[in-house]
Amino acid sequence: MSNTLPVHRSEYTALLKRFPAYAKLSKQLVTEARLTRKQKVILGTGLGYLASPIDLIPGIIPVLGQLDDILVVLICLRQVIHDCDEEKVDQMLAAQDLSREQIDEDIALVKETMKAIAKKTASVAWNGLSRVGKAALGKIRANR
Repeated sequence: MSNTLPVHRSEYTALLKRFPAYAKLSKQLVTEARLTRKQKVILGTGLGYLASPIDLIPGIIPVLGQLDDILVVLICLRQVIHDCDEEKVDQMLAAQDLSREQIDEDIALVKETMKAIAKKTASVAWNGLSRVGKAALGKIRANR
């Protein structure tokens, strides 16, 4: 399946290495006094989704179950920083060696990966079902 992914392994490694920076940025934002209630709700929603055992794609589904958590958190982070004081956010991002562009790129990476995995999974499932159907049809014809 790895040859169907749209990017190289090094890009995933780099994303994984940025997780601590995203966690620190989230912590900084949570403690930021100037966040509006709406921004706090958005950030809390993303972090709550990450911690919740109830997901759109359950965590027991390998890779996709984790990627949807990452995607939700990154989208919430992006929304919160979009609505914050630009100078303050730029300082927070710089302190974590992140940028707005990096967040956008990571969101795009996760989305493309999820699409590629879903497409490959659907293809494998379809091929499997087709084989089962053909085998069943062959049995039915043989029994006539």
